[in-house]
Amino acid sequence: PLDASPAATSLDMSVVETDAGIDPQTTDAAGDGTPPDQPPSLTEVEALAAELDALCETDCAKDAMCNPDTAESTEVCIDSYCGYVAAIDANALSQTLMDCFEAERDLLLCVTVLSCEDYTQYYYGDETETVTFCAAEQNIYDNTCSDFFESDTETASP
Repeated sequence: PLDASPAATSLDMSVVETDAGIDPQTTDAAGDGTPPDQPPSLTEVEALAAELDALCETDCAKDAMCNPDTAESTEVCIDSYCGYVAAIDANALSQTLMDCFEAERDLLLCVTVLSCEDYTQYYYGDETETVTFCAAEQNIYDNTCSDFFESDTETASP
């Protein structure tokens, strides 16, 4: 699963008063009077994370069913790749995280309904062949969740 601990976005929650004596209002960092975007609630993120955990478990079971000779056991797969709810950092909730979770959910919804042949091709296919199964969902996931992927440049040694 994704690393669910992005750096929290800092917002300027300063209170300003207008010359007209209007009640103070909370403004965004730009100070233009628009309220800042509120991060999703912990309850919303936890509900989506629980859905991802269930889909992840389904994905692990499907892999074991479709590839019994090569797949990890369902239990090992779940321990290795699931655990979205447990990984939530309540201090790092953001709309970006929520959008990524939604994109991953849509991708898993697509992948877990593929036939075993297509499922195996999707995950284990020949890299020289273009896999078109769930391609739109994969592209959305890749673009939406790119902030959470480790880049090779960050982990490469000089």
